[in-house]
Amino acid sequence: MGGKLIIQGKAWGEFENAKRSKGNIEISGYRSYGGTHTVRMVDQPQLNENQQIVLEWLKLNYDCDGDHEAMWNIFMMYYYQTRDSFTDRLSQAIENLTNDEQIEILREYSQWALEQEG
Repeated sequence: MGGKLIIQGKAWGEFENAKRSKGNIEISGYRSYGGTHTVRMVDQPQLNENQQIVLEWLKLNYDCDGDHEAMWNIFMMYYYQTRDSFTDRLSQAIENLTNDEQIEILREYSQWALEQEG
């Protein structure tokens, strides 16, 4: 799958292949349209222990080939939490998450789910 590298509406070059890997996009066979480019790597925030516990539950209960899709899995996680069906560890992890930490989990889970579908 080749294409153009476009950043903020400006075409910088072309690439031969791109693949998603662990939240990153890796491109190969890149040819610049000219000039020099500065590439800056952006560190992704590391998930804390509570986030890892919740993300692992979401991954373990994901069913890409069945009836339970990504959003359903999130709904069921909160449904079961209110029914005392979870271990104390998972319930405690969910309760201790800040809004920003929840958003990071959703981002990681979404990227992971897309990789499973591909």
